[in-house]
Amino acid sequence: MKLKIKIIALSVLMSSNAVLAQSNCVRVDQIAKWEVLDSNKTVVYDLQGGTIAFVVFASYPYLKKSGETFRFFSPTICKFDRVQVTEGMTTITSIEPIRK
Repeated sequence: MKLKIKIIALSVLMSSNAVLAQSNCVRVDQIAKWEVLDSNKTVVYDLQGGTIAFVVFASYPYLKKSGETFRFFSPTICKFDRVQVTEGMTTITSIEPIRK
């Protein structure tokens, strides 16, 4: 009985962390363009021209101010996802939604 309770408690804890981790994700099909603000921070625009979020990447490789390309491997991007940029692979370290 105690083992069953521990397993249930662990699964609830893990699922709530997964939900929390996924709550600040952005659907790739919502993204119209990216604007590189500095070496590792971008702002994401939706199809209507509004801002969706700030996305911060691991600092290496540095993002180029213009002509940067991004390649994703899933329909959503979330914190800790790997992303291919012009200079190689990097990791998303933060997604900060912009309130409307």
